[in-house]
Amino acid sequence: MNNDANKKLVLDLYKKVIGQRNADLIDNYIGDNYIQHSPSMKDGKAGLREAIEYLKLLPRPEVQKSPIVLAIAEGDYVMLLLDLNFMGKHLSVADLFKVSDGKIVEHWDAIQDISSTELNVPLFDVDADVVLSDVDKTLIEKHPDLRRDKIHRMIVEGNVAGVQSEIDKSGKRFACYDFLKIIDSKIVQSWRVVQAIPENMANSNGML
Repeated sequence: MNNDANKKLVLDLYKKVIGQRNADLIDNYIGDNYIQHSPSMKDGKAGLREAIEYLKLLPRPEVQKSPIVLAIAEGDYVMLLLDLNFMGKHLSVADLFKVSDGKIVEHWDAIQDISSTELNVPLFDVDADVVLSDVDKTLIEKHPDLRRDKIHRMIVEGNVAGVQSEIDKSGKRFACYDFLKIIDSKIVQSWRVVQAIPENMANSNGML
């Protein structure tokens, strides 16, 4: 599948399975050997099905709109930035999916409570190619602490890059997702989602 098809697969999952809370459609989107890295969710299809069933117990928001602010895709990966109001909290969420043979086979995320912050990230223009070396250079310029961090994955579409990395601050580890718009080797817009990596998770796959 190409980038557009992979992106459509993930966006349809959000709309038809998560948004409409329809666990019956999970097999249409999720591979049999689905690996879950979200620290609060159990592994495999069963864990996702359990999460959807839990969502059914919650009241639906009065105003329903898509929480997806940005979606980029490259190769087997699709990365999303979400602006979400959930259970009285304002959340910034980064989701990363791996797609293989037309099914989602792996998922990572990070969730940050930004209840005191407005998420003001308009949809980026995706109209120019980014050189990967430019991403490394500008990411370090923007966040010098990343010199000590490990970059796990990088997804580039047009002039937008999504970076999944690991930060160590005072001995505590964090999962970090950066969304960067780059023009002429300079970051002109960025957003970061950070979540502490818990010692105990609902699955044994690790958060990164």
